[in-house]
Amino acid sequence: MVSQSNMAPVDDHLRKKMRRMKANGRERQRMHGLNDALDVLRQYVPITTQHQKLSKIETLRLASEILRNYIFALQRMLHTGRQPTPLEYAHQLSIGLSQTTTNMLATLLQVTITCTSTNAASQPVSLSVSAADVPAAISSYL
Repeated sequence: MVSQSNMAPVDDHLRKKMRRMKANGRERQRMHGLNDALDVLRQYVPITTQHQKLSKIETLRLASEILRNYIFALQRMLHTGRQPTPLEYAHQLSIGLSQTTTNMLATLLQVTITCTSTNAASQPVSLSVSAADVPAAISSYL
């Protein structure tokens, strides 16, 4: 017959192992939920490439920059009482964005980049647009 004192270390080890397995399962579920939420957020971030999925941090940073710039554009519309031109809208949305992201934004808004200069302070890139380049995409984001 096995004494209780000999069983205690085995029971303790099994309890710890079960607790760890449950914690791992909860963490896995939490990460799946986080990844699902980031996938939904990526759908609403209009600046993406078809071949490359944004990383988690890129998704969060880009979403926060776009949201900040979008709110600024809406506040400006309320203040001025008019809808911005495609050029103005592109300028407002590109503030603080990287050159690559600004290029993707220009493609999305169907504006032409005439001068591509960005300094260390992430100054907005100079964009220009012709009258024929006013896309339906702009009105869908306003």
